[in-house]
Amino acid sequence: MQDFNRRTALAAGLSLTAAGLAPGIAQAVQSTPFPFRMTQNRVWLAVKVNDKGPFAFLVDTAARDYMIDQKLAASLKLTGGESSMALTPGQAGGIPTKAARLKGPVGNSDLPVFQVNSITIAGAFQDRDAVLVGQPPGRFDLAQGVVPSGRVAVLDMNFDRGLARVATAVRANPRGYDRVPILKKNPIQWSHRLYGDRPLVYAKLNGKDVRVLFDTGIADGLFLSPGYVKREKLWDAFPKFQPGRTWTTFGRVPTTRTVIGKSFRVGNIHFENVPMVLGDPADAGDTTNEADVLVGVEVLRRMNFVYDIDRQHVLVQPSGAHDDFWRVDRSGLELVAVGDFVHVASVQKGSPAEAADFRPGDAVKGWIGEGGYFGILWALQDEPGRSIHFQLERDGKELMKPLTLDDWL
Repeated sequence: MQDFNRRTALAAGLSLTAAGLAPGIAQAVQSTPFPFRMTQNRVWLAVKVNDKGPFAFLVDTAARDYMIDQKLAASLKLTGGESSMALTPGQAGGIPTKAARLKGPVGNSDLPVFQVNSITIAGAFQDRDAVLVGQPPGRFDLAQGVVPSGRVAVLDMNFDRGLARVATAVRANPRGYDRVPILKKNPIQWSHRLYGDRPLVYAKLNGKDVRVLFDTGIADGLFLSPGYVKREKLWDAFPKFQPGRTWTTFGRVPTTRTVIGKSFRVGNIHFENVPMVLGDPADAGDTTNEADVLVGVEVLRRMNFVYDIDRQHVLVQPSGAHDDFWRVDRSGLELVAVGDFVHVASVQKGSPAEAADFRPGDAVKGWIGEGGYFGILWALQDEPGRSIHFQLERDGKELMKPLTLDDWL
């Protein structure tokens, strides 16, 4: 089991990033494989906190910090979570022990942090004296926390085998992979590794160069940042779109539109008709975001990739899922959940939901399937031709309505 102790760096009064070490990186060349599972485009691992668990934690290649559901943190009686002080992880002055300000796809949040003695990942990798950022209950639909890939020097995600490998170095590049350099934001930030633990690379979207970040914390295909959507004037460029919101491990992004893009290429891997989620340009704020596009699991599962901090590159190869059908809304039905209540928020013109006579305000009382609200959303992205049967309530009357999915975008 790999092990790393933070106390030496902390005793010196330095943050791990300022000391020139990414958190969790040991100096010897070691490699540890462990299996991961994927549920509804969520990649997760079995994690123990202070030897308790295991709990399901998401693997997030775009995160810099461990995260934990605050309800779980309370049940484990973790300490250090109450303070109004806000520090930004990675700045000089050490790791915060009271609160942290995290930057998400839209805006920032001040969140409590918790100190733990150990985090054990898949029984194979242990991080001691770790700090976890607390997320409000309900932010995670299928997991209870987040493991950031920046805790290791090398992350190898093989979706064909369902196997991840963490290592402190790579002796030689694996065969059959294409090399894509990691971008340097600027020399000072790179040397302090504030951005070096996140795989930011160039790719081609609809023929144009874009800065992309591999983000296993997002289930969608491509999430286009509000700043990029604003600069490229994309918000009103698509006559057909599915309104909604996208979920990240940071939380739910306020307003989005799902559309179909022409093409996307990273390295030698090319995709056609890729689903794109547009962030609302009204939420753009500073339009100099480090990433134009977040590449989510719906795209990432179609490749195997290795990213190596020290060698400053990402290696990619197509996986066996490269030609799978795209999981994208095929209903035109926007559903909203408030507590245990799910209702139809909108029905798009020309969509299968309109043809099936679904109406805004219809209450969803049940459906033939599994997984509750998130199970319905997943089912609505299935292959064309599938019929989903709903039990609705409209004007005090119960209705049974089938909805047949189709490519309407």
